[in-house]
Amino acid sequence: MSLHHPGGAPRLLTSEFLARRETGSISEGRQEHHHQEQEQQQQHALGGLSHSIPKTHTYLVLLNWNLSKRLPDFWEKAGTCICADGGSNRLHDELPAMMPEQDPEAVRRRFLPSVIKGDLDSIRPEVLAFYKGLGVPIVDSSADQDTTDLTKCIAYIEEHLKLEEAQLQEARCISPRICMEAAEADQRRYQQLQESKQQQQQQQQNEAPNDSVAQQERTSSASGQQAAQLLGTSADRNQGTVQGSTPGLGSERVTLQEGVFLQHKHQIIVLGALGGRLDHTLAAINTLHMFPDLNIVLLGDGNLVRLLPQGRSVIKPDRSIEGPMCGLVPMRGAATATSTGLRWNVDKTRMAFGGLVSTSNKICSDIIEVETDSDLVWTVELKD
Repeated sequence: MSLHHPGGAPRLLTSEFLARRETGSISEGRQEHHHQEQEQQQQHALGGLSHSIPKTHTYLVLLNWNLSKRLPDFWEKAGTCICADGGSNRLHDELPAMMPEQDPEAVRRRFLPSVIKGDLDSIRPEVLAFYKGLGVPIVDSSADQDTTDLTKCIAYIEEHLKLEEAQLQEARCISPRICMEAAEADQRRYQQLQESKQQQQQQQQNEAPNDSVAQQERTSSASGQQAAQLLGTSADRNQGTVQGSTPGLGSERVTLQEGVFLQHKHQIIVLGALGGRLDHTLAAINTLHMFPDLNIVLLGDGNLVRLLPQGRSVIKPDRSIEGPMCGLVPMRGAATATSTGLRWNVDKTRMAFGGLVSTSNKICSDIIEVETDSDLVWTVELKD
């Protein structure tokens, strides 16, 4: 092991990953049911997508970084594609170049995103006008400056999953009705956030009315904490644009039982999540920790990253394209973990930044198991 992580050549292919939480809050019978379900789903998947999860529950998120040339393959497998702000520019510009034998305008019109969501400060005006003119829903989340565009998109997907399960119907995010319902849920949460901020500010004023500088600092810090717990949105349908931000966090996070259920009913593939600015990459990894119950894969620049939640995780890598270099990184604090299937396994080993971190490890088995008392980040290189 060493304390650095080597780069890899771009290749957005991966196998299916399975994460299982084992806690006393789930009965032994329920644990066995989920274990059997996981075993049935352990199949190698092309393009990072599981064949056992229906297209209607497969989500593709495009970020504002280099997109894989396999984007058309991902698109074919996904039922919903969400562009995060500047990801719309990438889709508009790069996809036609992947199909040089076809008319660029026809390609753009054929591959329309289900929704564009974000601050809308990166999407070019002509790109915004193009997609808006073709009826693509535009969700303006500029009112929320406490979360990234990726976090907004993932929370939007989570809201869809909750709405669809509540309505006992399959996911159809291209439906304007479902999109509007998610946006309305955004609105309610944003209003709650604003009320919380106002109450906090009033409390700060009552405590220290003469200390304006200290008051502003406390208010800013408290507002950030409130946002992390209760990220909300608003809705304004003027001129076909939905105003919104981020739903589904804080005290309303799904329960463990719901989380395990959701994990096997959906998959979220994020393209353009790795590479470029380091702060953007770190923000994407932070989003994984914000949604530990969602099945999210980050891909970009020859790397795959995903969360191994607290408990036991089983990974079946496609060794023809994945590895051998990999890593187990505790990015949320210290973690004590045990692994099998790696060149340098950990055995009840405490890992933390400032100490031991299992990077530059190697895959040595078709099955890798990791048991951890705290969330870990799994990273693996992807071959040409």
